[in-house]
Amino acid sequence: MDELNDYIGNVIKYIEIKINTDFISNNDDVFVDEITLIFDDFEVLITPDIDTDEIILKKIMKRNLETAVIPNNIFDKYVNKKIQMIWKGINTQGYLDLLTFGFNQLKPDILILSEGSVLKIFKITSPLPR
Repeated sequence: MDELNDYIGNVIKYIEIKINTDFISNNDDVFVDEITLIFDDFEVLITPDIDTDEIILKKIMKRNLETAVIPNNIFDKYVNKKIQMIWKGINTQGYLDLLTFGFNQLKPDILILSEGSVLKIFKITSPLPR
């Protein structure tokens, strides 16, 4: 997981999302089987471990962009943005089950939670008012 620092400062070129259609949300949550962050020189595959619900990150060789899937609307705002900060959440059992990404500023923008063998994506809109 130390490789998370390697992703900071890189610009995301495309984001591929495989939506999970087995789960239905009562409150518009997005359930995802995997997320691929595509950078200039490499890709990062984010998946849940189905046994522990831990987030698994795997750096993979970059595919030919003609074969890559066009990004999904959920992340369109963050394509061509630089990752400025990554926060990782480790639960009390020692598993990484939460990742938060900050783009263009040192504030959280997207939260990825591994729960129930799927990834859930949340947009962080703004801090609480005073």
